[in-house]
Amino acid sequence: MDENNRRMVTNFRLQMSILAEALLEQNEPEKALDICEEMIVRMPAKNVPLSRVLMTAQGILMELSVAEELPGRTVHELPAERRARARELAIEVTRAMFDIQSDAIKYYYSLDANRFQSVAQERRIVKQVADVMVQTASLYMPEDSLGVELAAELEALEAMMAEEEARLANLGSFKF
Repeated sequence: MDENNRRMVTNFRLQMSILAEALLEQNEPEKALDICEEMIVRMPAKNVPLSRVLMTAQGILMELSVAEELPGRTVHELPAERRARARELAIEVTRAMFDIQSDAIKYYYSLDANRFQSVAQERRIVKQVADVMVQTASLYMPEDSLGVELAAELEALEAMMAEEEARLANLGSFKF
């Protein structure tokens, strides 16, 4: 896929996410799930890599997977098999999105000091997206191991980040 096609697919994903969000707000959870499912099945990551525009769809899928009411969670009317499908897709997208952010963080922290500084904003964004993946998994699926796994992976990434930032901060203090 060339750049134009990738951008077009990203735009389609964004528009479909917005549509799914509007359908959910109109209390149409079945239709919202249909839109999210079509987006993931018809525009798979193997053809066009996932991007942050799927954060809305990921949140919708997480919300649709909820079967019992807890503070901060809404339960939507869905048949059990459709709720299970929402859960399956939510886990798939959350894991894939987290892995993308994790890989990006590792890459940014492998750069030399000058390049590392030039991607400061992007580093913050990928860290925030990874945080959101952990938070949504923990909020919407507290009984699932996904949130715990992602939190542990993020903790390891944060330790690596702190170590690399300390190393880069000490680059200027040479002793002869």
